[in-house]
Amino acid sequence: MPIRPFPARPKLRTDFRLGAGSPALAAGAVIENNGGKDYFGNRLRPGAPDIGAYAGRGLR
Repeated sequence: MPIRPFPARPKLRTDFRLGAGSPALAAGAVIENNGGKDYFGNRLRPGAPDIGAYAGRGLR
């Protein structure tokens, strides 16, 4: 049986990106002068950011 880094659940991914429907989407705290980009270089949108390194929309 292969070992998976994360349980096989649709909201968990094996990379830094958030899955569609993740509770971490738009659940972060606003921090002033945060650099304006996420780990991948995506521009941060106004308002509450996503929790984690990825600020793009949730992926399927």
